[in-house]
Amino acid sequence: MTGLLSGSGAGFAKAAELNGYPGPAHVLELAGPLQLNAEQELATRSLLTAHKARAQSLGVEMIAAERELDNSSHRSRPIRLPSIGPRSRSGCCRRGCASNT
Repeated sequence: MTGLLSGSGAGFAKAAELNGYPGPAHVLELAGPLQLNAEQELATRSLLTAHKARAQSLGVEMIAAERELDNSSHRSRPIRLPSIGPRSRSGCCRRGCASNT
C-alpha cells in the first residue's frame, strides 16, 4: 500500500525493464554510464515527476476501490457475482491504467 501511495509503483515496470526498457528512475540512476546530456537528464526528470504524480493518483484510486469492495455488503451475506462485479472491475481498471503510465 505504501508503494501505491508514494508513487513507487506496483511492480508493473518489471516486464518492460526485463525487455530492455528501463523507467525514468533507472535511467537517472544510470545517467553517468548512459552519458546523458543536460537536456536529456532534464527531460527524464520531468518524465519521472509526471510519472510519479500519475502513479500516486492511481494508487489512491486503487486503494479507495479496494476499500469500497472490502466494506461492501458481502461481509454480512454471501458474495454474488452480479453485486461484486462493478466494484472489482473498478479496481482492476485502475490497476490496468497504472500499467499504461
